[in-house]
Amino acid sequence: MLFHDKPIRAALTMALLLVIPPSLGVAAESLRINPQKTRIGFEVDAFGWPTTKGAFRDFQGNIRVDFAEPARSAVSFVVQADSLDAGSTAVTSFIKGATMLNTAAFPEMRFRSSSVEKLSESAVRVTGPLTFMGQTRPVSFQVDVDQRQSARKQLRFTAQGTIKRSEFGFISGQPLIADDVRIIVTTEAGVE
Repeated sequence: MLFHDKPIRAALTMALLLVIPPSLGVAAESLRINPQKTRIGFEVDAFGWPTTKGAFRDFQGNIRVDFAEPARSAVSFVVQADSLDAGSTAVTSFIKGATMLNTAAFPEMRFRSSSVEKLSESAVRVTGPLTFMGQTRPVSFQVDVDQRQSARKQLRFTAQGTIKRSEFGFISGQPLIADDVRIIVTTEAGVE
C-alpha cells in the first residue's frame, strides 16, 4: 500500500534515460511524463481475500539526467498519501484511516534516488531512501524500458519493486495482511 506515482514515474523516467542512448534523440532535460498515461500502483495480499490493488493519483517529481556522467543523474518525488484510490469507497477509506496508512498524520511519501545501476540494455535499478509513515528506509525499483519509439518519440517503461511495510512501522493487520507490498509504476514520457 505504498506510494508512487508521479514521483516514481520520475525515477523511472530517469532510469529509462540512462539505458536509452542519446543517439535516439532523447534530450533528457526536456523529457515530460504524460500524467494521463502514468499509473503508480500497489498490490498487497490478505489471507482469505483477493489481492487489494490501488493507485496514488497526486504526485510531483523532478528529474535530472546526465548521459556523460550518470552518477550525476537524480530523481526526487513527493506523493500525496490521501490521493490513494483502491477502487472502492469503503476499502479506500479503510486504507487511508488511522489504523492503516493514517494519511491525516502522514500526508506525504517522499523518494530521492541515491544511485542508478544499469542491469542490461533495457533495464536499470534505481535505489534511494523512501520516507513513508515517518520512517525512512532504502528501496530499489527495477525499471524495464520499451525502447520502441513513435514519431513523437514516446518512451514507455515499467518500474517494479517490493517493500516490507513492517520496515516502516506499518504492521496493522499482520499476519492476515501480507508484509510485502508490490509497487508497479507504468508510464509514458516524451520529448517536448
